[in-house]
Amino acid sequence: MSTVFIEGTIIGHASPKWSNPGSKNRLELNRQLSTERANEVEIFVQDIFQRELSKIGVNAEFALMCSNEANFNSIVLPAMGVGDSVTIEEAGGDKNANEPAMRRVDITLNVTHQMEGEAGSSVLIEIPEECEENATDKWAVRLNMTGGAGHLGVGAAFAVGEIKNRLTGQKASGGFVGGGIGVGLQAPGADPGWSDWTNFRTDQKITFDHFDGTLARLTTAGAGFLIGYSFAYLSFPMYGANSISVGGFNLGSVGADASSNVGKWEFSSTPPGANCIPAHMIPGEEMIPYTYHVQEEITHSVFFETGSSRISDTELSILDSLIRSIVDAV
Repeated sequence: MSTVFIEGTIIGHASPKWSNPGSKNRLELNRQLSTERANEVEIFVQDIFQRELSKIGVNAEFALMCSNEANFNSIVLPAMGVGDSVTIEEAGGDKNANEPAMRRVDITLNVTHQMEGEAGSSVLIEIPEECEENATDKWAVRLNMTGGAGHLGVGAAFAVGEIKNRLTGQKASGGFVGGGIGVGLQAPGADPGWSDWTNFRTDQKITFDHFDGTLARLTTAGAGFLIGYSFAYLSFPMYGANSISVGGFNLGSVGADASSNVGKWEFSSTPPGANCIPAHMIPGEEMIPYTYHVQEEITHSVFFETGSSRISDTELSILDSLIRSIVDAV
């Protein structure tokens, strides 16, 4: 983005010569004429600038006094007449001098372009730790070994198995130990790999940590001699997962039993947590704002006929072209 600030001066001059001043003072007449010339040029400078700047959507405000600080998109061009105080020196003190170059208005423009933008700079960007979602209501369980005993209506049972998070595929080994009511005795039987995972769902999204130490119920009925079969149902009532069928064939079981037991499910080691990518740094680019100024000084003189403060069509055309070229560069 670019903005512009234009400041400068408009200074009117008169040649030393003044024919037939009458009773008026020559110096005062030249001062008045130079001021009228400066005011004439000021009017056209303002009009042309406003016309050209409005074409590019800039509304310019003109001030008649120089400011100490640049007010961008404003123009400060004070006009003043100095009579023949400068031209008398140019003429070497000749009061009859009337060269065309002495009948003029000097315009000095200081044009400042303020350029603003953003530039890229290489930086290291910190990426915070990112963890995969691991809470889910989709689970699976598989028992690898079960056993139980009952006497006089008092039973006990245990089971060793795995729970799997179906969202992440992670598994954790653990087991159930509990007591309740039961009859019979059955030596532990191991799963030969014939059974498969049993899918189940919880009534809320949970993680492995919720299962560790949670209330569980195991209901079994089975019999066997080296090769056995058990009907078994595992429940996690705290999470709405009830009567999950986990029975099947097993090897090594001897005897028969039936029991319903309440206890806890506990993992044999710390269960897996969420898969996380640790915080790390990556190269990147940061946009940094910048501002800089480009300045140029433009000078121009408008010439007048002897004794006249009216700008000619030729001089006006030259002034118009000058200002249009300045605005085109904005």
